[in-house]
Amino acid sequence: MFFGRQSSDDARVRTGWIKSRLLHPRAIIAVMVVAGFAMMAGLVFPQSSLVSQNPVVQFLGLNRVFTMWWFELIAAIASLQLFIATTIMVRRDFRRLTRTVGPASAHRFDVDHPGALRATMSRLGYIQIRKSHKTTRFVRHPWGHLGPSVLHIGMCITVLSVLLVALTNSSGLMEFFEGERPRPQGTPLNAPQQGLLADAPVLPGDFALEELRITYWETGEPRTIIGRYSLAVDGREEPVEFVVNEPRMIDGIRYFQEHRVGYAFALGLTVGDEVILQRLDMPLPPSATEPSYLDTVLENGDTLQAKVYHDPEVPGGAPELVLRLKRGGQVIGQEQSFAQTSQAMVGDIDVRVDGMRRFSTVSFDRSIGYEPMFFSFVVIFIGSMLVYSTPSRELTLTKREDGTIVAHWHAARFADLYIHEYNRLQAAAQAKDST
Repeated sequence: MFFGRQSSDDARVRTGWIKSRLLHPRAIIAVMVVAGFAMMAGLVFPQSSLVSQNPVVQFLGLNRVFTMWWFELIAAIASLQLFIATTIMVRRDFRRLTRTVGPASAHRFDVDHPGALRATMSRLGYIQIRKSHKTTRFVRHPWGHLGPSVLHIGMCITVLSVLLVALTNSSGLMEFFEGERPRPQGTPLNAPQQGLLADAPVLPGDFALEELRITYWETGEPRTIIGRYSLAVDGREEPVEFVVNEPRMIDGIRYFQEHRVGYAFALGLTVGDEVILQRLDMPLPPSATEPSYLDTVLENGDTLQAKVYHDPEVPGGAPELVLRLKRGGQVIGQEQSFAQTSQAMVGDIDVRVDGMRRFSTVSFDRSIGYEPMFFSFVVIFIGSMLVYSTPSRELTLTKREDGTIVAHWHAARFADLYIHEYNRLQAAAQAKDST
């Protein structure tokens, strides 16, 4: 028994030491500062899985901040701090809610007329929480004591939801072309992301773009992008329609119509005796008067610079492709428009336009955890409202040995804002009888 008790005491000492170190204000601030700098680095430096040419950036992983081991370590420490603090806070708030006697306070007064005081407390909304032989405790807005706990529980739900999304993340995107044959089920997605517990990111069924509809503002700028697709799963085909900024859930998979739509040109480039097949996926022009641009580096090092105009009032957009060739930083020849022709010389390269189709991009996401994440935002909002809008005020009545009663009034937060309430209670307790 002695050794068992000593072992238990040692464990409590070690646990207390860890808590005191992790929850020390300096430790919390240090983790927050490091995490802030890491997130700033993720915004400043372009994030890519490719090897950086800058040795410092590559060594520190500044081009892949959010997948680096040190960022995951920071996130783990911050999460541990949050969970420990939440556990302590829940126990503390429960004790505050159920305690028999409120905290000692400088706001105290003698109660000469208990009946008048109780009537005033009833009108103000004070609720009797605990009563003993000598003390009676009343609280206005007792749920305000739970505000910090609810707020931190919401934050914990957010962290767990993010972890769940990361573990079950199976997402990617793919471009589809009008009139193209359906891509078969199981085709791997582009830009795939796969969590440890997730299935491979592939097409959930046979998928094809039937029609792309784009509406425009009067200025010619795109207003709404609507894609009509065919989706066949297990031999059952159905038309589906996706609208940009309006995610749609089908059989547990979220579909997102992306803004990336435009015109795809199939080119045949004759460079010397060699014919190169090249596809240009030109983004949708931002307006009727502004073209979209795309630079493509060819195998021989030349840069094929392209821009495309279109007419929003014409069905299909009537895109006009304009090309020019750049070599060694110098423009070779003149730029060439393909509005009236399908073949022309661009610099010293013979370019042939074999076809054009509009394309659309769709994202697929099978991740689990978004619902509790959104729910956690509601919990955080409720906790914040409880903290700042319903702070608890307590009044503890204590009977002395001589039979007189003294009252202690305490406000959990913003005592100065509610001092008029204290004055009203004091006035009622010490008022003269009207009879």
